[in-house]
Amino acid sequence: MKAFYVAIYLPPFIFALGQGAILPVLADLTVSLGGSLAVSGIVAGGILIGTLLGDLPGGMIVSRFGEQRAMLMSAVVSLGAAVVCLTAASWVQLAIGVMVLGFSGATFGLARHTYMTVMVPYERRARSLSLLGGSMRIGLFLGPWLAVGLISTLGTQSVFYVHIAACLSVIAVLLLLPDPESFPAPGGAEHPRKAPPPSPSAVTSVRAHRHVLLRLGPGVSMLAAIRASKTILIPLWGVHIGLSAQQTALIVGISAGVELIPFYASGQIMDRFGRLGAILPCLIGLAACHVALPFAYSFESLLVVAVLLGFVNGIGSGIQLTLGSDIAPTAAPAKVLAAWRIFGDSGSAAAPLVVSWLIAVASLPFATLTLAGVGFVGAGLLTRYVPRFTGRNKRKADKVAAEPVGGASA
Repeated sequence: MKAFYVAIYLPPFIFALGQGAILPVLADLTVSLGGSLAVSGIVAGGILIGTLLGDLPGGMIVSRFGEQRAMLMSAVVSLGAAVVCLTAASWVQLAIGVMVLGFSGATFGLARHTYMTVMVPYERRARSLSLLGGSMRIGLFLGPWLAVGLISTLGTQSVFYVHIAACLSVIAVLLLLPDPESFPAPGGAEHPRKAPPPSPSAVTSVRAHRHVLLRLGPGVSMLAAIRASKTILIPLWGVHIGLSAQQTALIVGISAGVELIPFYASGQIMDRFGRLGAILPCLIGLAACHVALPFAYSFESLLVVAVLLGFVNGIGSGIQLTLGSDIAPTAAPAKVLAAWRIFGDSGSAAAPLVVSWLIAVASLPFATLTLAGVGFVGAGLLTRYVPRFTGRNKRKADKVAAEPVGGASA
């Protein structure tokens, strides 16, 4: 079984390692290639935009070619996009390459998510998906450290060598290691899918699950938005209170490290006590920390808030993956999962724009408190709907998912 877990978790970790190396330098690289500060913000968010645009096409690719082949195709496309970024002579070329990186990353992540939905029993689902989310977080955390040496010797654009190496490594791992579908299911059960399942069109799949998507989706968008906002607000607050760049970077780094600590506990909690056992501490904790942020007027107080933000965000590791798997049909989940991921990705992509707009029309403290309100509202929405669709009886959850909006609550 050791080979099974390596085949499952190693490719996403390596892929995230490559992405983590390039994310911190995109804004600076855009400016060096002739873009303005406003343009640099758009290019820096290009991976999120590309991911959002790639969700539904990714679902169709995974349904048609299967998870393993879709991941290989994504790694190859991502490799080409990284070469485009490495050789970019203008910010326009860089922006195109970055968006393609996000587009291919959407298919890559969706392929692994689809496989886990089909393969892992419901009783172990949250732990398995928390490990998946945690492996990607570790990769994103370690990636920038790999890039530091390259930047000092070869320049900023050389960070794409890390992503190129990551893509080549992923391709090698996928080709050399056995396909996870060749292993028995965890716990020794027979693989639940021996033949390609019937695959309805994307429109048919989404329409059949539209009620559950529209109930749970807005709450997940709010969760994704407040998670994304914390990565923007902490550096901005550091500037606001006059901290140096080194002090702010130290705070962000410590917060990111703390976030890695509780990710496996999140899955244990969700499998043992239900999905809300992790969702509510995560969302309410994030919202409460956003409320506390305007009262942080020193290095020490901002560090405390940032550490708490990292810890409560880590408690929520795998939430979006797990809820998506809960509501998707086990036989052919890719297209429903693609629609599900749009909610989370749209929340993440919208967060920087919303924060910037709130700061422009009001103030930074107002933006922080508004995002806190978003978190509390999201907690209320998910409290209302999650128990209805993700009870321990998966067949009941599937049946309720197909009910009209006026169906009775469970």
